[in-house]
Amino acid sequence: MLGLDPNREKMPQEFGKITQKRINEGVDENAAWAQAYYDFCREILMFTEKYICGIKIQMAYFEVLGTPGILVVENLIKLAKERGLVVLIDGKRGDIGTTCEAYATAYLADKSLGADSCTVNPFLGSDGVLPFVKKCETNDRGIFVLVKTSNPSANEFQATIADKIAESVEKWGESTRSKNGFSSVGAVVGATNGKELAHFRSLMPHTWILAPGIGAQGGSLSDVLAVQKKGLGIIIPVSRSVLYAGHGDDFAEKAGEAMETLWKNLSAFPQA
Repeated sequence: MLGLDPNREKMPQEFGKITQKRINEGVDENAAWAQAYYDFCREILMFTEKYICGIKIQMAYFEVLGTPGILVVENLIKLAKERGLVVLIDGKRGDIGTTCEAYATAYLADKSLGADSCTVNPFLGSDGVLPFVKKCETNDRGIFVLVKTSNPSANEFQATIADKIAESVEKWGESTRSKNGFSSVGAVVGATNGKELAHFRSLMPHTWILAPGIGAQGGSLSDVLAVQKKGLGIIIPVSRSVLYAGHGDDFAEKAGEAMETLWKNLSAFPQA
């Protein structure tokens, strides 16, 4: 899955030059950068689409641009759906009551920001997750609940609660299991957790695992693929190592080559 995390500091310099020219001509700064982000993401999507199942949109990079950034998200969702790709909104939402229901409706319904799935923070308990599960039951959507993330300080709090969350994820997904044995309630377990992935698979045998951390963060592809089941159950989002594989006019081609290499490496592993 292609992670869309556009960072102006890492994008090819030509985008900065074009954007500054637009700003000098009177275009609002946020609107100018929003256009750059869309062009950057669209071009890379076109060169990587044959190697991916979908896109993961990191909301923070677009929200920082305000309304123009949100419009880019809407357009990227539309573009991906037109090309038959799955769309995952990575915003790690979580709240309670009607606020949580509103988040679920925003990201998991037929709205302008409606995607196929989104990431959910379970810190508030089942009140903050069940409204999302309900959308999974009725709208053929999916969620990925944070269980054990890929960042260095994850163990500060998650080490003591990750197992409990994993057990809850497996239970929350019971009502959404499909014929392939997996539910629509997935889990985020970072690839950087290494051999721990097998432990979480044992706690969540019917759960799709979103495993970020391959590439720039150094996660092991072999550790991740070892917990697949008949070739299913794992989604690997890749962002920085593909997005910034090239820095010149051929940035999109380089991104395509980087994704192709990852795909070939993936294909070389036997299905577990």
